[in-house]
Amino acid sequence: MKNRNSLNIMHKGISLISKSWETGDLLREYDKDSHIHYYIQKFWSPTVITKHEIDPDTICRYTEYMNFKKEEIWEYDILEYVGPAECDEIQRGIVFMVDGEWVCQIGRQAPMPLWECMDDMVRVGSYFDENIDYTADHLTENGNTEHKAGKEE
Repeated sequence: MKNRNSLNIMHKGISLISKSWETGDLLREYDKDSHIHYYIQKFWSPTVITKHEIDPDTICRYTEYMNFKKEEIWEYDILEYVGPAECDEIQRGIVFMVDGEWVCQIGRQAPMPLWECMDDMVRVGSYFDENIDYTADHLTENGNTEHKAGKEE
């Protein structure tokens, strides 16, 4: 069983400057005009710390799961089925949290616990990656994109 007593949850987000993914601790800071800015902070050593301002709409939490290829799985990742069962079309789903449990939902299927997917799903990208052709119709059915707006802070 995983230790759920840890205080830090690893996050990632797309940097506003480099447009690349940054991973680390999530910080929320207010400027002098009371505007909120979000940052990913990394501790490289006791004296070297980097801080990247990120697009708050791209914040993802680390699920603490890895698939059979040892790929880290993050919130809003797009997973593709590569298991032994034959399929007529590509089966892709999106990762999100429901009632405190990480799930993956493929099309109109009921969300399944993420741990059940790790043996036959590979990570093909993120919901936020513009270059991913994941045929969005089956990812947006049943309101999956609304999970972004309702995520916990």
